[in-house]
Parts: sequence; C-alpha cells; structure tokens
Amino acid sequence: MSMRWTTVSDRDFTLMRDEFGNYSHSADKTPIRFQEQKKILGNRIKRLRLYREMTQEEAAEKTGINATLWRHYEYGLKMPRQENLKKIAQTLDVPMQMLFPIDTCTPEGIATLLLNMQLQFGSMEIVEVDGSVSLKFPKNEFSKTATDTLHTVKQLLDKITWDDGVNLTAERFLCSRYAVPREMGAEIKEKRELWKEILDGRMDESSIPEGESWLYLEDTAGSIEEATYRLKNMALLDYITECYKAKKESQ
Repeated sequence: MSMRWTTVSDRDFTLMRDEFGNYSHSADKTPIRFQEQKKILGNRIKRLRLYREMTQEEAAEKTGINATLWRHYEYGLKMPRQENLKKIAQTLDVPMQMLFPIDTCTPEGIATLLLNMQLQFGSMEIVEVDGSVSLKFPKNEFSKTATDTLHTVKQLLDKITWDDGVNLTAERFLCSRYAVPREMGAEIKEKRELWKEILDGRMDESSIPEGESWLYLEDTAGSIEEATYRLKNMALLDYITECYKAKKESQ
C-alpha cells in the first residue's frame, strides 16, 4: 500500500504523517523506516527519563498521558503525536529535537551527542592519554573504541560556539558538565562546512577500530543502524580533532 506523506512541522526538524495519522521524522524531509524511528525515539525517551530519575508512572502523570501509552512509546510500539511530543520534551526538560536523530554538523548536535553518550554509558571522565585529552568511559567493553577515537574532545568543545537562537534548555543541560564558550576559532569555523562531506567519505571498513567487527558493534549498540550511526559520529569528531590539532601545531 502506498503512503501519502504530509509535512506538519519543519522548523528544526520535520515530522511526517502517513494516511493513518501516525508521525515519522526525517531530518532531510525524506521518510525513513517508521518502525526504526519509533524504536530510536523510544530509547531516547527512556534514557532521558532515567536521567531525570523518574518512573514511567511518574513521567506519564507529569506529562498528563496514560502510563500504558507512555510504556508503548518507550518500547517503540507507538509514535507520539506532535502535541504529546511537546509535552514529553517539557516533562524531560529538553528541546524536542533532542528526541530525534542528531545533526552532527552543528555545535548543538555535537554537544548533544556527548550528552547522549553520557546517558548511555554513565559519567565520563576527561583524562590525558599519551599527550592527548580523551574521554574515559566507565564500561570497559567500550572504552577502547571510544578512547581511541574521541581525541581532544574537551579542546574541541572549547572551540565550539552556540549560535544565537539555540534552545537555552539544551545549553544549560549540556553545560552542567561541559564548558561550551561562545567563541570559535576562525580557522575551525571555516572547516565546519566540510565536516559532513569528509564524514560521508570516511564511512567504510577503515572506520571500524582495529580488532573489532560489525558483530561486536552490533551487540554493543543493539542494532546495525545504531552501530553505523555511532561510527559516523566518531569519525566526524576524529576529523574535527585532526583539524584542531593541525591548527595548534601551526601556531
């Protein structure tokens, strides 16, 4: 059966509605697989709820929706309607776009990526490894992959700016653990437009850490889609770091 899609919002993200009244999200206005989107959204809602130390019943009551419906959202069985998405975001004290796939070509997206990694893996410690500043993860099975890839993250964040108009809730939420000054080096800023292009070119077998496999990443992330998504973000941060290190060495 063919689907008829209607854009109902395209400010920071696009919600798509099929002929049955269900919503899907697409950052590029192209419908993605609906079941996958519901699962991703449900995982985000669950992680943020746990971070806020609320039970499903407490979150549902605060949002003003049925507790069973909230569980269906978290399990990826149903997609919330737009009005419920707004209520859920308010309850969790995050902007709505934090519930959806992240655009890592924006300062907010990169910072949000780090926040989501913290929610999933626990508190991360900034440490120095062989002269480079890295993130230390509490889960040993993931520490090798993450620490080897996300070099000089703190320096990167020191150079990222928040554009005017960025949701202040997200900024306060992230700045509680990461300093994000409102200033970016001009040389790094010029490279910002190239990040997506470079990222797309690096998504191949060489992006997988040595000694690891797709099966390992699938088990760690929960799905091939999540593993690929995580590898893309790591490759992006790795490239940005290289740009920053080159800038420092040239000074």
